[in-house]
Amino acid sequence: TARALVGHMDMWEAAVPYELAWLDQGSGPDARAVTDEIQFDNVLLWQLNFGVTSGLNTLLFTLCKRSKFVVTMEEDWLWIEKKTHVPAIKMAMSVLEADKRVVGVFLRSVVQFGQETSVAGPWLSLAIPHHIPKSREEGRGQSAGEK
Repeated sequence: TARALVGHMDMWEAAVPYELAWLDQGSGPDARAVTDEIQFDNVLLWQLNFGVTSGLNTLLFTLCKRSKFVVTMEEDWLWIEKKTHVPAIKMAMSVLEADKRVVGVFLRSVVQFGQETSVAGPWLSLAIPHHIPKSREEGRGQSAGEK
């Protein structure tokens, strides 16, 4: 996955500066071999698996703390061969820069409404509701005082 990402960036998104960070939790000796194959800017290898939340927090707030944007990928994430030319990283960055209400972009190709999302149409920004319910009851249409 990391090798495919570097290949994609070098070939199709060379104008986008990036750093490559890797956090591994509990993979054992095989993890060290990966760091020998790929030149990472930041690496942290944990012997134990502390869970996804801990891993993402460490990745975002320690290894990538200077980055304006961060792409997270599981090692089993696959690039669709016929779409490696799509500048998905730059497109995602454009969405985030264009609408400050958007806090994340999923890079997935899934079926939605009978079409693959990558061909279903333009990027959409949905407004965040101005009123956020203060309680579960209020969220279900009851005011906090009704019971």
